Amino acid sequence: MSVFPNNCTLIFTKDTPSDQRDAMGNPIIIKTLSTVQASVKVDTSRQGRAIVEPGDDPNLIYLIGYCVSPRYLPANARPNAKAKCTIKDLASGSIQEGEFTVTLITQPRWKQITKALGSKFEGYFIHA
Repeated sequence: MSVFPNNCTLIFTKDTPSDQRDAMGNPIIIKTLSTVQASVKVDTSRQGRAIVEPGDDPNLIYLIGYCVSPRYLPANARPNAKAKCTIKDLASGSIQEGEFTVTLITQPRWKQITKALGSKFEGYFIHA
């Protein structure tokens, strides 16, 4: 049981070429989905002064979160990885869907902390 409420679902996609070939001789790509239940919140300390690149959408929302189930992000969830994201407001029940881009994954020195709290991550959410 996590100490954080589950209010977010992240779905990471990993494309893996297989040994099988299509009619044209190209390798068939297998898509593997990794679903992570997480607890996220808006990082108000960075809102308005978040690090954004020129040309980025001004509606980016910077989030900080912890993995709830599983407690770790999948191996393909590295910085700049993108995931489909669904966030549920636990008070109102409203749902926001969009894309999440991982910017930082923080692992504590002690594995017991990660086992208890889950992996900490940060990134940008943008509405679909």
